[in-house]
Amino acid sequence: MTSIITEDRPALAGFNAYYQTEIAPRVNAVKNNRWRILSSTRNRILAAILPITALGGALYVVHPAAGVAVLICGAIAASMFMARQRSATAHDDLKEFVQEKLSAFFDLTFDREGTYYDFVAYRHTGLVPNYDRLRVIDGLTGTRNGVHFALHELHLEARKSFRNAGGFALIDRNTQWLTVFRGTAIVIEFPKPFSGTTVVRRDKSAAGNAVEALTLPWERVRLEDPEFERHFEVYGSDQIESRYLLTPAFMERLLAMHQNLHMSFQAAFIHNEFICSVNDLKTRFAVRAWSAEAIEDQIAGIAREICFLFDMIDALQMKQPVHG
Repeated sequence: MTSIITEDRPALAGFNAYYQTEIAPRVNAVKNNRWRILSSTRNRILAAILPITALGGALYVVHPAAGVAVLICGAIAASMFMARQRSATAHDDLKEFVQEKLSAFFDLTFDREGTYYDFVAYRHTGLVPNYDRLRVIDGLTGTRNGVHFALHELHLEARKSFRNAGGFALIDRNTQWLTVFRGTAIVIEFPKPFSGTTVVRRDKSAAGNAVEALTLPWERVRLEDPEFERHFEVYGSDQIESRYLLTPAFMERLLAMHQNLHMSFQAAFIHNEFICSVNDLKTRFAVRAWSAEAIEDQIAGIAREICFLFDMIDALQMKQPVHG
């Protein structure tokens, strides 16, 4: 039996056997259907090119250069549009299938509409930039050892304002939207609320940290781990609780996540939740490839990230709020 992942965690026990029986047949079918999809797409493109050819021919009589331009541009546009559409449909079907199978194995719930969650705490703690429009791309929820958690893939956009001579913002149908965050938001719930708020922000150099400290409502929390301090700045409203929550073992886990995610990770303890954001422009649950090997790598990557989330929950379970 071919293994696609090392079963080095309890949560992965039996995953390779499960993959071979429940997922691999569909992956192989996608690979085998590739040429059928390409052939069907080719026929659709040829059908679309016929009216383009007629239009180009008619224009050629009047204006040869315009006719040739219509032929070339129309053929390219039709080919790209139809190839993209057919490919996207096949990949979306595979993505939904893989999500259902992984949710069954790990006892999770995938919500393609996006699980509802109030993201005010993310903005309040600065884990995401200010935004005007939010879209939840995918959602995942579950319970591990009695601890409820949720993971959302977010796309946040800010409205680009245009001002007139008087300095007033103009908003019209030509408003532009700028992506300010595209990544993952994770929520892990505690049974009791925290006494205060603890925020773990990325280090922004001495000058940047000094400016940021002036804008935040919490005090700087000094820790005894120089490596952690080199990458993060910690702020909190309860110094004792902040140090209690950020144990050496948990700081080590945060550092590992920070390094794996290329410095795009931030976190906070607020209310009764541990929340974190990963602004890495990555879509975590997409399965987009034609070769079985590439699809297997993507599925193994999703499984590893789910296990990493489990590891974080296990580490957090040892820490209960100081008060409350």
